[in-house]
Amino acid sequence: AFRNDDFITALQLYTSALQHLEVIKLPDSKKVEVGLFSNRAATHMMLGNPLLAAEDCCSALKLDPLHFKAQIRLSRSLLQLGHFEDANQEARDVLNNKSLTSDHEIGAQQVLDDVVQTQGIVDECARKLRELEEVDDADLEHISAAVLFSLEQALQLAPRSSLIATLKAEAYRFLGDSDTAVEF
Repeated sequence: AFRNDDFITALQLYTSALQHLEVIKLPDSKKVEVGLFSNRAATHMMLGNPLLAAEDCCSALKLDPLHFKAQIRLSRSLLQLGHFEDANQEARDVLNNKSLTSDHEIGAQQVLDDVVQTQGIVDECARKLRELEEVDDADLEHISAAVLFSLEQALQLAPRSSLIATLKAEAYRFLGDSDTAVEF
């Protein structure tokens, strides 16, 4: 179901498999459980639920602390939630492990690069918004629009970030659009 982009069905199947795993006595049930949690986390991410994805990654990592795929997914979930420092740390932990594969290294490095990029955008937008307090009204609209454009880019990688939502609301407040600002 996951490979066919039927994420609702995939979520149901992974959940059902986890519920029935205790009944089925497999010799490698712990390994299967780790894979199910990690795959269900990927499904949650595809459905736009990074918090649930992070919870499943943590469940997988409790069973197997060296499951790099789950740790990379946790890092990506934390990024999507706007927890930049935690996402950065998880990705670095993967990269610092001597036994990772090249695929895991590439995945962790991609998350780390995305964290750095997103954090840079957020920091720059916050700086510009602070400076708007001292800007001429003529520049206010232009700078606010540029900030909103940049924040939209950051939202592509961190769609559930409360910090980005707050910065967007502030940019709309500077534009005099308090109705839109309240929506965030």
